[in-house]
Amino acid sequence: MFRIGIVLFYLVIVGNRFGSLTQAPEDNTLKIQLDSLREAISGVQEQLSSIHGNLKDIKTSLKPRFERIAGRYFFFEHTQKKTWTDAIAACRSEGGYLASFKGDWEFSAVSWRLQKDTHYWTGINQRAEKRHYVSVTSGNSVNYMRFKDLAWEKGDCFTMFNGFLYFEDCNEKHNYICQGDNRT
Repeated sequence: MFRIGIVLFYLVIVGNRFGSLTQAPEDNTLKIQLDSLREAISGVQEQLSSIHGNLKDIKTSLKPRFERIAGRYFFFEHTQKKTWTDAIAACRSEGGYLASFKGDWEFSAVSWRLQKDTHYWTGINQRAEKRHYVSVTSGNSVNYMRFKDLAWEKGDCFTMFNGFLYFEDCNEKHNYICQGDNRT
């Protein structure tokens, strides 16, 4: 019984204190801070809602074969081999783009989904200029590269093979990886 009394006393004190914070004209500082906090929370809620809508739009524009990996959507063609330019067209027909990677964590997450000892086209190439690696999807320079052996340079387009990137002749036929967005 004594504990209930203490709890009630505490609630009365706290209730009076909060009531005075929002009603007392002489102490507007906390009320202003509370209003500012409410406004900030509302802004964050709007941003989250927008992000959620964007993700829904991306997912609905993609064919069902795409799966979410490391925060993005990817599709892996394991059976039909295509040239690099045909792989670009195939990804576009699926609603996606030939894949490039944002960093090591994403590269590793995707590499685990590939069949061992099989080459997969990526959207990374050096067709315009040697040693200047760009994403065919975004046109941006690609700063992240995990090469196995630079001396083994057969072409200007890159495949992913057993966890590394390899130079390949763009006219060879390989499996391919598509991504659901055009960002790298």
